[in-house]
Amino acid sequence: EMNPTAPVFVARYRPKGLTAWPSGKEFPLSDLKKQKICSLAGIARPEQFEKTLMQAGAQIGLKVRVGDHHPYSAGELARILSKAHRHGMRTIVTTAKDAVRFPSLLVDTLGPDLKGTKILVLDVVLEFDPDESQLLHRIDSLLVR
Repeated sequence: EMNPTAPVFVARYRPKGLTAWPSGKEFPLSDLKKQKICSLAGIARPEQFEKTLMQAGAQIGLKVRVGDHHPYSAGELARILSKAHRHGMRTIVTTAKDAVRFPSLLVDTLGPDLKGTKILVLDVVLEFDPDESQLLHRIDSLLVR
C-alpha cells in the first residue's frame, strides 16, 4: 500500500532430512513414512511442525507440546520417552530449536541408546521466492546508499 513497486519475498521452511540426537547420524526424510511417532515441540506454532511431519508421511501417535524456549531437564525428557514407550512409540521427532536445549545428562541417565528410543531432529532449509540472491542484492543496494 505504501510502496506498490516494492519487491515482495516469501520465505518457507522445507524439510530436508533427519538427524539423530545426540549421535548426529543422518537419515532420509522418507524414514518417517508410515511410522508411528511422538512429536515434541517447544516452538511458537507446534501445529505447523506437526503438519510438516504428517506431510512427510509420519503418523503422530502422541503430541507433546511445551512452551516456546522451554528449558528441558533430563528427568522431564526421560518421562516423555517413557510415555512414548507406553503408547508403543520408539521414535520421537523434534525441532532443532528444541534439541539444542536437551541436556547431555539424558544420555548419562538412560544410556547411549536412550533405552531403545530414537530422538530425531527434523532438519529444514529456508527457501526464498523469488531466489535468495535477489533478496541479498536488494539488501546490498540499500546499504550502499
